[in-house]
Formats: sequence, structure tokens, C-alpha cells
Amino acid sequence: MEKIEEEIKKGDYTTGLNGVAVVANTFAQDFTIALMFGGVDAVEETYKRAFEEWKKDIRYITALAITVNHLGWKYWDTDEKLGKKFFEYWEKLDAFILDGEEEGEDYKYKNFTADEVSYFIRACD
Repeated sequence: MEKIEEEIKKGDYTTGLNGVAVVANTFAQDFTIALMFGGVDAVEETYKRAFEEWKKDIRYITALAITVNHLGWKYWDTDEKLGKKFFEYWEKLDAFILDGEEEGEDYKYKNFTADEVSYFIRACD
């Protein structure tokens, strides 16, 4: 088991669809409350706040990415504009996490270590 998953399993967690441990979070509820009381603008603000707060923690940023992906699919058939908005968040998170560049024969990630990126990929696949 990966070191990140071992750390996650010391606290509250859930097991993702592919068996990878994901830190328990309230992101889905936060977006639902934002949508109910403030609409799409509040959803945008909720995403921005969550991203800024958790952008350096691979455990939570992975959970956020999984949540916005699920919400994109949830709303796709009933509110395509909102579904697209959640998928836009997914694409931004994916790009942020995977951002990097070639360094000789290696690839150097800008925001996370290779182990952290590996966790993200396993959790999201």
C-alpha cells in the first residue's frame, strides 16, 4: 500500500470505486448547499475556496477532483450548463496536479511529488 493511503487510513476515509482510500470530506455537501442557496455563482465561489485551501494537499485536492467529476456526471442530463461547469473544474484540477516538464530523461511535476501524482492517478482511474 502506498504511503499516502496509509496516512489516509489513520483517519476518516472512504474507499473509492477502484479500492483506493480517499480522505473523507464534505465537498459534495458544500457544492449542494452552495447550489441551493446561491446558485452557480456560489458553486464557483465554493470551488475557488476549496481549491485555495487544499491545493497543496494531494489527499484533499484528489477528493475535490473526484467530487467535481461525479457532480459533472450527476448534472449532465438535468442541467448541462452546470454539468459542464463541474467538468471544467475537473479539467483545471487535472491540469494543476499533472503540471510539469521534462528534465532530461525524467518528468518533474511542479506542484506535487511523483508519488503524490501516482496516488491521484490511481484514485481517479
